[in-house]
Amino acid sequence: MTQIRGMEMPAIFAPSFTLFYDECQRWIKDVDENPESLEEMRLFEESSYFVNMTEDISLRLGLSNITREDLEIMYESCRFEVALQLPNAPWCAAFSPEDFFILEYWQDLKYYWQDGYGYSVNYEQACPLLQDLVMHIRAAEKGAEKRKLGAFYFAHSGTLGKMLARLGLFRSPETNMTAEDFELNHDREWQTTEILPFASNLIVALYHTPEGPQVMTFVNERLVGLQMVDSFLEEFGPIADNCSFKEICKLR
Repeated sequence: MTQIRGMEMPAIFAPSFTLFYDECQRWIKDVDENPESLEEMRLFEESSYFVNMTEDISLRLGLSNITREDLEIMYESCRFEVALQLPNAPWCAAFSPEDFFILEYWQDLKYYWQDGYGYSVNYEQACPLLQDLVMHIRAAEKGAEKRKLGAFYFAHSGTLGKMLARLGLFRSPETNMTAEDFELNHDREWQTTEILPFASNLIVALYHTPEGPQVMTFVNERLVGLQMVDSFLEEFGPIADNCSFKEICKLR
């Protein structure tokens, strides 16, 4: 049991619900195990931005032949050092401010294509979560959940990324992110360091206002969406009502 301010709540472990992508055979085959899903990431590694950055880091560290795998480990170590709020972050010293922009775009290409808008199955398979959300909003709007303050789920960034895409959030520009669009995407909305950091979260709340019930959407405690409940249900209700995880995830 979990307690919040004296209230006992049963803890329900439902990996098939929150980690749905582990059971989606179409996503596993077409995306997770498909080398093409990392093609834009690979192409960016061949760009002058990435090649020059690698050379600069090698010179800075006095090393030669730094590999892509080395860079990924160094960058990941730096991110953990920052997240842990260490007084010093030695691995971060290997990178310049410009390097971080390049490395972030490199990683964003991966998560965009494997968790975001790159493949439709990424977000289509999240419809059971959307279905659950719509069910709670409909019930709360009708007053059927007066005693229920909320429903809480805990999962990984892979779940959240797919759900954000299912809700149509952080999609700018409308075209897919590619390796050659680095210069054009400095102000992109899909930035994983902003939307999928450690302890990232999504909150969808129903508020009763003088204008009528409204749905407010927060990502990492930042307001990113505000809709009248009728508009929200008109947009997402049909998707929830026609959700068939089995059909979406069957091999084709």
